[in-house]
Amino acid sequence: GTSLATAGLWPWIASLQTNGVHVCGGTLVSLDSVMSDAGCVSSQPNASQWTVILGRLNQNANNPNEVKLNVINITMSHQTGNNLAILRLTSQPTLSNYIQPICLDQGTNTFSIGTTCWVAGWATGQGVLQQNQTSVVDCVTVSSTNTICTGAVTLLQ
Repeated sequence: GTSLATAGLWPWIASLQTNGVHVCGGTLVSLDSVMSDAGCVSSQPNASQWTVILGRLNQNANNPNEVKLNVINITMSHQTGNNLAILRLTSQPTLSNYIQPICLDQGTNTFSIGTTCWVAGWATGQGVLQQNQTSVVDCVTVSSTNTICTGAVTLLQ
């Protein structure tokens, strides 16, 4: 089930904001790049309108471990289906226990059915980082080999 995260548990989770307001979550995928859903960013494709906050736990409280960074460039994928946006930061954050890029799979791992996995992000109106445990299941309706299917999880931007 869903539970509240603790500081430093998901150090790659970012808050993408315009005008100081959280719009959606993202993932720090390298020292200067955050990945998110293209649909989240497409309504405001101007990089200078975005800020990225790393190390944040609570949208409505003081977060001593966070850093706020500006965005210099936004690149959208142009494939069909669930497109991605990459937001390049104007500078690299200082890494800490609360700010780390995610470890990316280099295409060698297989995610076998039954493997435990997690989803983390900010639930609408909650303000506090949430986490939800699920597991890998067989993709019965998808033919793509690039797809990993999980048990049902309620996702909110």
